[in-house]
Amino acid sequence: MKTGFHINGLNVEAFRGISGLRLEDCGSVNLVLGNNNGGKTSVLEAITALRSGDPFNLFSIVENRHRTNSHLEDLLFLPPVGSDEFSIMAETSDGPISVKARFSKNTVLFDRDTFLEGANPLLKGFYTEIIDSSKMNGKAQVPQINGVVSYNGTEESFSYIDLDYTLGRIGRKHFGANIVYSSPSGHFDILARELSPILKNEAYTALFVEVLRVFDPDIEDVRVIASEGMMPYTDIYIKKKGQNPEPIALYGDGVKKVTALAIRIANAQNGILLIDEIETSLHHGNFADIFTFLVRACLQFNIQLFITTHSAEVIDTFVDIMTSIRPEDDFGRLYTLRKEGSKMLCRKMTGMEKKRIDSNTSLEVRD
Repeated sequence: MKTGFHINGLNVEAFRGISGLRLEDCGSVNLVLGNNNGGKTSVLEAITALRSGDPFNLFSIVENRHRTNSHLEDLLFLPPVGSDEFSIMAETSDGPISVKARFSKNTVLFDRDTFLEGANPLLKGFYTEIIDSSKMNGKAQVPQINGVVSYNGTEESFSYIDLDYTLGRIGRKHFGANIVYSSPSGHFDILARELSPILKNEAYTALFVEVLRVFDPDIEDVRVIASEGMMPYTDIYIKKKGQNPEPIALYGDGVKKVTALAIRIANAQNGILLIDEIETSLHHGNFADIFTFLVRACLQFNIQLFITTHSAEVIDTFVDIMTSIRPEDDFGRLYTLRKEGSKMLCRKMTGMEKKRIDSNTSLEVRD
C-alpha cells in the first residue's frame, strides 16, 4: 500500500478572506473553483501553511503574493481583516494537524554600529554595503513584526525587522510535510539543478519529452548542459531531431511551464502538489495532452493534486480525464467556493457526479 502525506479534509477557520470553510473527502485530484478574488489562491496558501510550524514557511507564502513594500508586513494580511490571528486545521494521512499564528507590529531602535558589531565577520562587508545603500545610517526607529506560530500545540516565536529579511538572516530551520506550491508565474524561474536529478529517471524523462512534443513534434530530448569558461554554469537545453541542443530560454512559455510542472511533480512525490491558475501560459488546444500527463504522473508518484481555475474549458478537460482514467475509483473532486456574508461556503461533487450532471443539464459549477 502506498504511503505519503495527503489531506483527507481541510477546515480553514480563519485565513486571509476565508472564514469557516470546510473541504471534505478530498480526492487524488482536486479542483478548487470560483470567481475571481473568490478565495481560491487563499485555499492553496492555507494548505501550504500546513507544511510546518517554521516561521520561514509563512514568509514563503507571502513571497508569492507581495502586497506591500515589506515582506514582513505582508504577514499581517494572513489573518482575516480585523483580526491578528489565523487558524487552519486538517485531517491528514499523518493524523490531525492544527496551525495557528498571531502577529503584531511595533517600532524598535535600530543602531547601525551595534548591528554590525554582532555580525558574522565573513558577512560584515556585505551587510555594511546593504545597510549603507538603504540609507539606514546611525540610529533610527524601524518597524518590527512579531509572531507566534503554533503547530499542533508547539509554539515558536519570532521578531524581525525588514533588514533581517533583506540580508537573508531569516532561514529555514526545519522541514515539514512535503507540500509543493506552483504559482502562475512559477515557470519563469526554473533551475537546471532541480531538473538534473529528474533526468536520471529514464521512464519519467520519456513521459516528460512526450508531452513536450505537443509544442514541437521534433523534440527528442531534454538535457542539462554545463557551459565552459571562467565562470561555468548549467542550463536546460532542448534537443530536436537533426539539430544541436538549444537553451530553453529560446522556447515559449508553454515549454517552460511544462518543464516547471515536471520539476514540481518530481519534488512532490508522495506528497501534495498545489498549482495556482493552471491555465496560465498554456494554449487551450494543448490542455488535454498536458493535463493527462499531469494527472497520470501524479497518480504514478502518489501525489495529491490541488488546482485552481475559473476556466470552464479547464474544468471540462479535467473531468473528462478524471472519469476516463480509473473511472471505478472516482478520484476527482470539484470544490466550488461561494461567499455568503462573513462565511465561505463550498459545494462539492465528484468527477463522475459532474459528468452525469453535464449529460443532463447545463449547470455551471463555477458559480
